[in-house]
Amino acid sequence: KRLQEKYNKSTMQFTLSPNYGYVLLTSLAFYLMQNFVVVFPVLLARRKYSIKAPVQYPSDSLVKEKKLSQDDVHHYLCVQRAHENNVEFFSFFLPLYLVTGLFPDCTDHTIVSGLVILAFRLLGALGYPYGLRKFSGFFHLGEWYVLWMFGREAYKLTQG
Repeated sequence: KRLQEKYNKSTMQFTLSPNYGYVLLTSLAFYLMQNFVVVFPVLLARRKYSIKAPVQYPSDSLVKEKKLSQDDVHHYLCVQRAHENNVEFFSFFLPLYLVTGLFPDCTDHTIVSGLVILAFRLLGALGYPYGLRKFSGFFHLGEWYVLWMFGREAYKLTQG
């Protein structure tokens, strides 16, 4: 009973911004980018070079067996790395992004940050195999802003 009383005293009401739907739509765009746009070059490269799953990175013996040139290996590794880099990034970032967007003061900023991240992650993923990664790192601007907002809101919650 004491735990229930303590819990009841520590609850707070939360208002969800109507714009949160755009945070969800941006998250859907992240998903679509990752699972269709970024994975498609990997599928094409696997087919072209006959590298079958579950192999992510071909061994030297596989490269010799398939008679792949250095350019073939480089191209395959680039598209595979671009895909894997996005998987690794979004696996930890997406939950933070969704939670940050829940705070009404942050919702609109989270949306804009998400669009910045989406644009530059897409440029990076598609440009990586062709040496066009010059501006792809700008996604960090959106990422850092979301992380800052997340930290700020977490701190506010600790202050009661």
